[in-house]
Amino acid sequence: MAGSFGLWLPVLLVGAACFLLVLAIMEWLLRSQDPIRRRLGRIHNTERLGRASRFPWLERMGRWVTPRDREAVLRIRERLFHAGFRSRDAMSAFFTVRYALALGLPLLMLLIGLFVPGGLRAVFVPAVLLLGIGYVGPSFWLDRRIKRRQVAIRHALPDALDLLVVCTEAGLGLDAGLQRVTRDMDVSHPEMMDELTIVIAEIRAGVDRMEALRNLGKRTGLDDIQALVMTLAQSMRFGTSIAESLRYYSEELRTKRMQAAREQAAKLTVKMALPLGVCFMPGFLIITAGAAILSLVVAMKSMG
Repeated sequence: MAGSFGLWLPVLLVGAACFLLVLAIMEWLLRSQDPIRRRLGRIHNTERLGRASRFPWLERMGRWVTPRDREAVLRIRERLFHAGFRSRDAMSAFFTVRYALALGLPLLMLLIGLFVPGGLRAVFVPAVLLLGIGYVGPSFWLDRRIKRRQVAIRHALPDALDLLVVCTEAGLGLDAGLQRVTRDMDVSHPEMMDELTIVIAEIRAGVDRMEALRNLGKRTGLDDIQALVMTLAQSMRFGTSIAESLRYYSEELRTKRMQAAREQAAKLTVKMALPLGVCFMPGFLIITAGAAILSLVVAMKSMG
C-alpha cells in the first residue's frame, strides 16, 4: 500500500501544481481586464518614469542570460515593443523566463522519473522535448501576443480616425484632437489608447509631431499606421485639409477591413470541409447504411 502511494505521490503533486497555476493565471487575467486597475497601473507606471528598475535582481540576471549578439538583441527588443512591453525589465524578463523554462521543465521531468517505473530512461525523451518547448515557447507566445495586439490596433484605427476627424472639424488642433481621442478610447480600445498616450507624451516632451507619429508606426509594426503618417505628412506639406485626408484614409481602412472579412468568409467553406467530413460523415453513414447492414447480417445468419 505504501509503495503504491509512493508512485502516486509525484502525480498528485504535479496535478496540484497545475491546478494552482491555472488559478493564478485566471486571477491574473481577471485583474488585467479590470479598467480601474488598468488606469491605476498606468498612473503608477507614469510616476515611475526615469526611476531605477523595479526588479534590480532581474536586471542583474539579465546581464548573464542576454546574448551578446547586438542584432539578435535589437530584434527581440523590437518584438517586445510590438507586443507592448516597453519597460527596461522586459528584455531581462524574456531571456530569464526562456532559460528558466528550458532548464526547469526537463529537471522537473527528471525528478518525476526518480519515482516512476523505468527510472530516468522512461522520461529522457519527454525531458528533451520539454527542453525544446521551454526554449521555443516564450518566443511563440510573444509572436501570438504581437499578432493579437496588432489586430486590436488595426481594428481600432478607423474608429480613432473618425473621432479625430470630428475633433478637427470642431476646431481642435491635431494635438488636442489626439488627447480627446485618447480619453474617449480608454475602455473600448485600450491598446490604441496606450500608443496614442505615448505619442502625446513625446509631443509634450518636444519631439516633432511627425517624428512621434513615425515612432508610433515603428512601435506597432503596422503598415497602415506608417501609411497614415505619410498621408498626414503630405497633407501638412501641401496645405490640404487634414480632416479630409483622415476621412478618406478611414474609409479606405474600412474598405480593406470589409474585404478581409469577405476573404475570410470565402475561405470558411474550404476550411469546414475536413471537419464536416471527419465528424459528420461517419454518423451519416451509420444512419443511412446501418439498417441495410443489419438486415444483411440477419439474412446471412438465417442462410447459415
